[in-house]
Amino acid sequence: MALRILIVDDEPDIVDLLGEILESSGFEVASALDAKTALEQVKAQIFDAAIVDFNRPDMNGVMLHRQIRQMDEEL
Repeated sequence: MALRILIVDDEPDIVDLLGEILESSGFEVASALDAKTALEQVKAQIFDAAIVDFNRPDMNGVMLHRQIRQMDEEL
């Protein structure tokens, strides 16, 4: 079973590039372009890791990280 990674970035090109690299390395990848979608995905799925852009326009990456950790302490 492949490890699942969530990519959260507001720049689609970065999300696409990271997704391609990770998928070619055998990971399952999900992505979110905004904080709301990222939080919904964390509620709905189990992830092994998350890559979060800290310079986010909708929510500071540190705050998003804290909210994700409250929802899933192991992520």
